[in-house]
Amino acid sequence: MKASNKRALIVGGICFVIGLVFGLAAGGGSDAPVSQVSKLSPTVKGDSLTFVDERVASLSIIRQDLVQLIKSPSIRKEILDAIDKSAQEYSIPHILLHGIFRTESSYRWEIEHPQVNHRKLGKVRAVGLGGILWEVWGDSLIAHGIAYERKDLFDKKTNIMATGYVLRTETNYVLKNVTSDPRRIVREVIRRYYGVYSKLYENKLKEATSDLWMQRIGMQLLSEEEEASKED
Repeated sequence: MKASNKRALIVGGICFVIGLVFGLAAGGGSDAPVSQVSKLSPTVKGDSLTFVDERVASLSIIRQDLVQLIKSPSIRKEILDAIDKSAQEYSIPHILLHGIFRTESSYRWEIEHPQVNHRKLGKVRAVGLGGILWEVWGDSLIAHGIAYERKDLFDKKTNIMATGYVLRTETNYVLKNVTSDPRRIVREVIRRYYGVYSKLYENKLKEATSDLWMQRIGMQLLSEEEEASKED
């Protein structure tokens, strides 16, 4: 492999982590749409290192992953479009949303999650793709026009938008009250999203996002092989 290509893979890994962390840190409050962080992922053109839109690369990976999880092409498209909209609306990395849905529900949008004992609300059950607790977030979701009843969270697009809203709200809290250290932001946001610190939950999310990153590397290696074949 050319030295420049090796450099691209290494820098690509670094930029993927940067994108995940600073995608969370970007933008303002959740009361209004915020701009999306883009142009974080490098690619090689000749011997020069340039940048491409991170959004395009992330959506490409998610699209391929959904093929393994969901049979219907129309439902895959519906979900992918909703992830893209939620990510841009709330300035949340696409890959983080996808990792949450894989970890929480394996993309089973119709599920009632196992009952848990909430420290303030007693016995509750999360709903749908992102495992949203209506008892915690219902009032805010109504106020922001995202959902109006608990049953709305069984709708794929509604739940995806709700998940983006919750992640942005928790991110804003972490940045304001907990830490601005990039090494801690994602962990703290995940802890607040889940409700308590869970090493098991964190590891599941790490496994999901690491798997996606390995797919990203594989796609780049395949692309380089195809380019080399053309040159031959």
